[in-house]
Amino acid sequence: MTTINTNLNGSEKQVAWAEDIRTSIVANLDAHVARMSHVYDGEKYAEFVAKFDETFFGGLRKVEDAKWYIDHRWFTKLTGNDIVKALYRELTA
Repeated sequence: MTTINTNLNGSEKQVAWAEDIRTSIVANLDAHVARMSHVYDGEKYAEFVAKFDETFFGGLRKVEDAKWYIDHRWFTKLTGNDIVKALYRELTA
């Protein structure tokens, strides 16, 4: 599982809630990456993982405000391409 250790700003309660949300989002993204191993092989999969890590996990590592995760908690209900599309829109806006 991918780890994102960015310290979050907010109250103790907000940070705890945001960390739970972040863990769920990361788990959904990790599951998507694992499923893609059936689509790509070898070097192509390694390239996909590197780009995915840079775009998505790298973007989440830049989020320092617990409020962002709380405001985007609905991401926890998304999986597969749905979470990828929604998160991409938010991180590249």
